[in-house]
Amino acid sequence: MSWRRLLSELRFPFRHPEWFVLSLVYSGILHGASLRADLFDVGDPFWILTAGVVILLSPIYHAMLLPGMIARRCGAGEITRETRSPVESTLSRLIVGELMVNGLVIAGALVFLLPGIYLGVRLAFYKHEIIAQDRPTTLAIRESFGKTREGRMALLVFGALGVCYGAAFGIDALLLGAATAPWLIHAGSIAVSTMLLVYVNSFITALYCARSQRQAQHGS
Repeated sequence: MSWRRLLSELRFPFRHPEWFVLSLVYSGILHGASLRADLFDVGDPFWILTAGVVILLSPIYHAMLLPGMIARRCGAGEITRETRSPVESTLSRLIVGELMVNGLVIAGALVFLLPGIYLGVRLAFYKHEIIAQDRPTTLAIRESFGKTREGRMALLVFGALGVCYGAAFGIDALLLGAATAPWLIHAGSIAVSTMLLVYVNSFITALYCARSQRQAQHGS
């Protein structure tokens, strides 16, 4: 990827400030819910609160964010024919998918880190399949596995997730070391989470559109 293309990708989300507003609201709620227990702190009794917020709010967030993002990333054509569906038409399938996919990823991460990472990469497109193609949940999961079967695509997804999460963790660590007031740490964490959500979804959607369009052209 050229520097010009990379800069274009980094600037692209700023053309759509509504993505940042939506992500900021979601990040604030999620941050407040996770103050007592992180999503992976399954031994903490407050874990159920964090898990409940993720399971209920993540599908709503993605049902509101991804249709517009897919339409703008993929452009007009066959792939976007379903993106005008109302939120409620996909919400139940996204909730079921959230339960299934988070269960698989958390179980894989608890057994050993690599299975969790592997499943996170292979399942990166299931929400897009539900929203863009109106798939049932189990079929969307199978389609996500199919679209990431190719080694190059899996590496691109892994790279996008790795860079985004690595940058977010690095900035969070700097904030913890530099900030003295607790409110600065919390505000910084919410801001970092907002940027992370926007860029992860933007990059993964771009990869999904590229893979789907190539699949439509070549039938593979």
